[in-house]
Amino acid sequence: MTASPYTTSVTQLLARINEGEAAASEQLIEVVYDELRRIAEARIRKEPAELTLQATALVHEAWMRLERGPLSGWSSRAHFFGAVANAMRNILIDQARRRGRAKHGGDRDHEALTTRIEMDSGLLDADILELNDAIERLQTMHDRPGRIVTLRFFAGVTIPEIAKMFGVSERTIDREWQFARAWLRRALS
Repeated sequence: MTASPYTTSVTQLLARINEGEAAASEQLIEVVYDELRRIAEARIRKEPAELTLQATALVHEAWMRLERGPLSGWSSRAHFFGAVANAMRNILIDQARRRGRAKHGGDRDHEALTTRIEMDSGLLDADILELNDAIERLQTMHDRPGRIVTLRFFAGVTIPEIAKMFGVSERTIDREWQFARAWLRRALS
C-alpha cells in the first residue's frame, strides 16, 4: 500500500520537527488544521447541547496543549493524531467536569448527560465522563485495546495506520478493536 501525499507530507514534517526545525511545527498545523477541525466537529456533535466549546476552540486548545510539551517524538501521522486525540479527550473531559461542578456542586451523579457515542457499527449511550472512566479501566486491564479506542474514537485513525504504529497486523488491531468495543458496551450498560 502506497502512502498518500498528505500522509507523506505529515510524516516528513514530523521528521523535521524531530530534527529540531522550529518552522516545521507551524507548517504542520497548516497541513493538518482542516482534518483536526473535522475531527473536533465530529466530537462536539456527540456532546450535550450545553457544551460551550466550539470546534475551532477545541482544535486551538488541543494544539496549545501539545505545544506545552515537546513537539518531537512523533514517528508517524497515526502517532501524532493519537497525541491530538488524547489532548481533545482531556479537554472534553475537563469541560464535562466543570459543567458537573457548576450544576451540582461537583456531584456529577445527579447530572443526566446522554451523549450518543458512535463507534463503527455499535452505538454506546454514555456521558463523556463515564466513557473516559471506562476507557481508563480498559487501558489499565488491556493497554493496547484502550489505546486503540482513543486513536479510533477521538482521532479517527484508521486500522491500517494503527497496525503500522504498533507494528502488528491489521487483523490483530481489528480483533482488539472489536474486543474493546464489546468491553466498553458491557462496562457502560
